[in-house]
Amino acid sequence: MSNDTVLVTGGTGFIGHAVVQCLLKNGYTVRVFVRATSEPFENHPNLSHAVGDMRDLQSLEAAMAGVQYVIHLAAAKSDEKDSEAVNVGGAQNLIEACRIAGVKRILNISTQVANLEKKGVYATTKEKADRLLHASTTPVVTLRSSLVYNEKPSGVFGTIVKYSSLPMIPIFGDGTSLYRPIHRDDLATVIVAALDQPNVTGKIYDVGGPDLVTLNELAGKIMEARGQIRPLLHLPVWFGV
Repeated sequence: MSNDTVLVTGGTGFIGHAVVQCLLKNGYTVRVFVRATSEPFENHPNLSHAVGDMRDLQSLEAAMAGVQYVIHLAAAKSDEKDSEAVNVGGAQNLIEACRIAGVKRILNISTQVANLEKKGVYATTKEKADRLLHASTTPVVTLRSSLVYNEKPSGVFGTIVKYSSLPMIPIFGDGTSLYRPIHRDDLATVIVAALDQPNVTGKIYDVGGPDLVTLNELAGKIMEARGQIRPLLHLPVWFGV
């Protein structure tokens, strides 16, 4: 159990929601950095919200008061026009706010698409952000997650489920890249466990589950489970990541 305060950016998102719950279960005091004052969580004595934007340095500085650790999940996807400003500019603001606050560690949650040789907008901005964070004076650990899933379809997994009823299922790239899908709750557990682990500062880890599959195979398994067989439509990688 811990009495440390953790600021979570992107805490209301698909992964962030599970991370916040896991932190609270482990005794952390949690502050969620949100764009609006909506309350997506049940009331908890160790949970609070700080309203701001990754593009606004002053709001980040205010949110950092009394914070020992930061879990950075906030990101704009490739279909959002402000991906560069949020992902890269936001990382620069986060670095400065953490430096001023004397934060012990930033746990940066990235994505394995940042490892791709041919990158789209999202992968490019995330890889830039990773490099910026690891060049900062605040200790940083990066976890690059594989495909994340749970009972409610979301992310790439959710996209395949969503489009499995169409005449053709869109797949970015040739679909042969290998992934290790990981359940959202398992990823949240890994994130919280890595928060204060010694001897990991400055390192980048790929995080995934036990099964190694391609996107083509994953799409096939989803279609099989739904009893709907559809051809795959392979699109350029830059169009989707």
